[in-house]
Amino acid sequence: MEIFLSRKLKYFTGLFCGFLISAALSHADVAGEYYYVSSAGDDRNAGTRESPWRTAGHAGREAQAGDTVVFLPGDYRDTLEPIHSGAPGAPITFKAAERRQARLIGTDSGRWQEGRGGRIRLDEVEHIRIEGFHIEDTSVDESTGGWLWGNKARHVDVVDCSFTGGHRWVLFRLTEAEQVRILDSDFARMREGGDMIHINHSDGILVEGNSFTFALHSLVCIRYGTRAVVRGNVFHSGTSRNFENGDNTKTLIENNIFSNAYNGGRSAGPSNSTVGNRSIIRLNRSFHNFGMTWSMSAASTRDTMHNRVYHNVFYGNHGYAWSANSSRGNFRDLIYLNNVLAHNDPFGSGTQIVLRGGGSESVRVVNNVVYAGAPGHDALFRYGRHALGLKQAQSEALSAEEAEAAATHALESGSGTHVPVEAWFRFVQSEEVPEEKRDLVYVGSTEQIARVLEVVADTRTLVLDREVTWEAGDEVGLFVATGHTGIFEKNIEADPGFADPDRFDFSPADGSLLLDTAAPLTITRGDGYGDKLPVEDAYPFFDGFGIEGEQGDMIAVGTAENRAQVVRADVDAGILYLDRDLRWEAGAPVAFPWAGDAPDIGAFEHGEAARPSVRVAAEEVFVRPGTAVELRAVARGMTP
Repeated sequence: MEIFLSRKLKYFTGLFCGFLISAALSHADVAGEYYYVSSAGDDRNAGTRESPWRTAGHAGREAQAGDTVVFLPGDYRDTLEPIHSGAPGAPITFKAAERRQARLIGTDSGRWQEGRGGRIRLDEVEHIRIEGFHIEDTSVDESTGGWLWGNKARHVDVVDCSFTGGHRWVLFRLTEAEQVRILDSDFARMREGGDMIHINHSDGILVEGNSFTFALHSLVCIRYGTRAVVRGNVFHSGTSRNFENGDNTKTLIENNIFSNAYNGGRSAGPSNSTVGNRSIIRLNRSFHNFGMTWSMSAASTRDTMHNRVYHNVFYGNHGYAWSANSSRGNFRDLIYLNNVLAHNDPFGSGTQIVLRGGGSESVRVVNNVVYAGAPGHDALFRYGRHALGLKQAQSEALSAEEAEAAATHALESGSGTHVPVEAWFRFVQSEEVPEEKRDLVYVGSTEQIARVLEVVADTRTLVLDREVTWEAGDEVGLFVATGHTGIFEKNIEADPGFADPDRFDFSPADGSLLLDTAAPLTITRGDGYGDKLPVEDAYPFFDGFGIEGEQGDMIAVGTAENRAQVVRADVDAGILYLDRDLRWEAGAPVAFPWAGDAPDIGAFEHGEAARPSVRVAAEEVFVRPGTAVELRAVARGMTP
């Protein structure tokens, strides 16, 4: 099914060609009053269409549960700050009468209180909807700038808004928020500072259908939270890294485009950085980034465990596609499955994946298509300090001594438990880390192995659990206790056969080796019938995470036609609870619905009976501002 679209683009938008079209958010009218605001109105008015209020601040003070406040086109130079909450089924709605023609552009008078600020403030309010505004920071210094700041806000929708300009360190900030949806909006042009969007200690966050560009550290940073979904967005910074997922639990990152990341002055590198547990990273396309694309690590007391990365495309990035700090004791159970990694690191060694060490209990790389531009490449992977071709990676095990990963060097000769080193930041430990998870290091040689008890940053000293002896300049590095047997399995080295990668079309062409060659996400345990499906691995599956409006995955069991929806994933017991009864045999494949003999490797599935997807393509993908672009949307898997 093909849909033809045409639009006038205001500035460079070539990277939008793969953008997934999001479904419009339904919003039923509820009982309440309608009020109007006009830049030519008066706050002493009644707030009717004929006698509107004047300021956003007055509207925020007056609106009650169930009310809708409509802003007429114009500039509003104060702050929209609701002081009342809506209620379930009766939110307070603030909306533009004409899409993005009501402009919240702030004021140069007054200063923020620390922890507050923004053209919109949402502090300890619930059931608020913000729709259709243009929010612009016109301030000239950090003390007055910003877009939206919220603290302990709950049940908030921010829909179809444009955000631009800004001097604040963080322009859009949420702290201790719950059940917040950021939908179908555009975020651009951070003038100075750090993270464009920063969401801390929050639960139940949905970021879907947005465009993000031009920040200085990260476009979007979500940290120390639980239950987040990042879906169908376009990240294309040009001046920084694109995305950070920091120490979260239960994060779904799917169907996004990550492109044009850059190692800017404040970005600390171009890669999407992820730390935490139970991430599902799938169906994304990461291409044409200026450096390493993704990194996953564990540090200090923060574990990185039970993460699944599958059915993604990594293409034409200037650095490695993926780097994992897999040698750490608190890094476990990363599975990298059915991805395509091609033509990455073209100006270096042509390496596609870097693993710092560890064994198969830490990381597994299974059934991916990996290609550096020609067959027989001898550095497709790096494991510890070794470059590996496909055959070596999948057939031979390095000894523990060979697999050591040099990290730094001793500053001076000595003996004892306190080793001064050139670089301490690779080792982050404290007394709170259980002993079995503390970094295991070698000093000078693999005959001197010790655990790191503490890192003293001020003196760049590693405090070890036993005495060692060293000379100035001796290597000090993370010690890998096992070789790589069982890590690399069933991977394929060949050109993936994309339909048109020059136009960012990463769907499989006719005859592509990607077709019908994917491995299942898991298999069943035993024969059975019912709505409780026992599986070898329940971690790859999304059950909605309890986020309002979210639904679990549609899966196929055994055959493409034997389908059900996941309503709950019990990852500890290895059971998927389904919305209907199915019958299955032991060892049956469990995957997304597919067409053909088996699922396809990569981010797209061919055929009308496949899982739903929308691929948006353009004839010209690099265009000048003001150029008309025709977009062609190809929908699959949506036949009734």
